[in-house]
Amino acid sequence: QSQNWVNEYRTTYSYNAQMLATELREYYWIASQSNWVFESRTAYVYNSQGLATEILLYDHANALDMKMELFYSAQGLIDSVYTHELFDQDLVLWMIQHYHYESGRLSEIGMLIYDEDEDEWYGDMVIRFGYAGQGRQVSMGIYVLMDEEDEEPFLFSLTEYTYTSAGRLQTVTHSSLNFFTFQVTPTDKTEYTYNSAGDLTMSVEYDYIDGAWGEDYKEEYEYHASLLFSDVANPFNVMLQL
Repeated sequence: QSQNWVNEYRTTYSYNAQMLATELREYYWIASQSNWVFESRTAYVYNSQGLATEILLYDHANALDMKMELFYSAQGLIDSVYTHELFDQDLVLWMIQHYHYESGRLSEIGMLIYDEDEDEWYGDMVIRFGYAGQGRQVSMGIYVLMDEEDEEPFLFSLTEYTYTSAGRLQTVTHSSLNFFTFQVTPTDKTEYTYNSAGDLTMSVEYDYIDGAWGEDYKEEYEYHASLLFSDVANPFNVMLQL
């Protein structure tokens, strides 16, 4: 049985004179019009040290929808992120992320969420990161508290990473909690392909259905002559969304 790949999404990037990403724009494809349509954009603001201090997210009407403020330690590592969302025409602080490190590596992100009804902050989620001996990230687990009586959050979802012999990301596999079996089971994965220069040229996503992997969709990449994929793929290591 033959397969046909079709356009779906497109992302473009802009840079300043220091080659720092200043904006990305996302588009979706309308097949009936054979046209790309603007969907959203993200803008980055930097300080004099070249560290991003604000991430601004705009909706399909190009109106500001969310603002993230980034704060750093003396070592230049992200210490906390304050997220504001638009409510009734005003940007309201509703989430605070605290970043923790071990040996200079990000080990945990603690989440505080504002409950407007109770007028208080509560923490019900922790993201923990695991590393291999070479320092490569091999896992990211999201842990949650079901209620205030829980002493330790339980694993809700897991992302696992594998690498090629050259140290390039090879697969990303997602698993999540099955509420029928209460086991963490695979849901989807992405496999990456590179050219001889080490640039990512293709990614293929698979869904896990009835115990087997099936292809879902494919993305292909083209590059500016002097930029690699690592320069544009969330270079600030900020958790943009959960």
